[in-house]
Amino acid sequence: MNQEEVSPCPICWIQWIVYTSTIAVGLPLNLSALWLLFFKIRRFTETTIYLANLVINDMLLIFSLPFKMVKNITCFFSQDTAFLFFSPQAILKQ
Repeated sequence: MNQEEVSPCPICWIQWIVYTSTIAVGLPLNLSALWLLFFKIRRFTETTIYLANLVINDMLLIFSLPFKMVKNITCFFSQDTAFLFFSPQAILKQ
């Protein structure tokens, strides 16, 4: 049985770098913005409600990035080890 190694594509590396830096920078900044909005600002105006919605939506995006990183993990492994992370139907669709 011939096993082919799949070399990581440059796009996968760029995605990992962008996702990791977005998580590393965005998570602390958004947590500090949430803390400021909910614990330091006493009066809720339309602007603070709008900012709170933006921060919450940004946090949801940041929390979804690790799942996108796992989805792209098949770039780093051969098809033989990809079954650990995905069902066979998901691998065959690629």
